[in-house]
Amino acid sequence: MGVFGLLGFMAIYAIWGGIFLGKPWGSALFLLCIVLGIAVHELIHGFTWMYATHSSFRHLRFGLLMGGVYCHIDVPMNKRKYVVGALMPLLLLLHLLCLGYLLLFLLMLLGFQMLYILDM
Repeated sequence: MGVFGLLGFMAIYAIWGGIFLGKPWGSALFLLCIVLGIAVHELIHGFTWMYATHSSFRHLRFGLLMGGVYCHIDVPMNKRKYVVGALMPLLLLLHLLCLGYLLLFLLMLLGFQMLYILDM
């Protein structure tokens, strides 16, 4: 794992690790979430580049190189398509995160309304 990967892992654990602390299955679940998150991130790169180049899954390569995970497509593409594929995990996952927080806010708002109704 590179230096930036280690720093990122430490930051994620500092922010989200509290949810998992104190539970016997906590560390395993946390690591599973990290591994699945990395896999989804790389798949988003791959599927975006597949769509942009009109190629199939057989042109994609995934692997580990010096501790870092990568996705590679062996079909040439222009700079614009590459940049879109490179930014797609950020854009897609950020939108999903915002949507999740919005849903959580709406559920909390509904819960507070139910408490108000039941309190009457």
